[in-house]
Amino acid sequence: MGRTRVEVVLKTDVRQWAEAGCRGVWLGAESLSVAGMGVHERVTEQQIKDVLLKVKEAGSTPFTFVLIGLSDGAACWEGRLVDRASELPG
Repeated sequence: MGRTRVEVVLKTDVRQWAEAGCRGVWLGAESLSVAGMGVHERVTEQQIKDVLLKVKEAGSTPFTFVLIGLSDGAACWEGRLVDRASELPG
């Protein structure tokens, strides 16, 4: 099992990880409330999806954890967070 950032997977041949025995990779994904707060994350939602598929195609299981931000954030209480997470291929 491993935990890394999307930017690392974008630049890495993750097939080597699977060949070395890594069966699962945890990746963080920003929630809508965090992404919309002007923190200027360098990773797009499409890149997150691409990386999850890259890990899966390499032979490891992709897992995601979501940084949900503040509990009073609109994305949390409107349910968009759950909708967005359900669309990720992890």
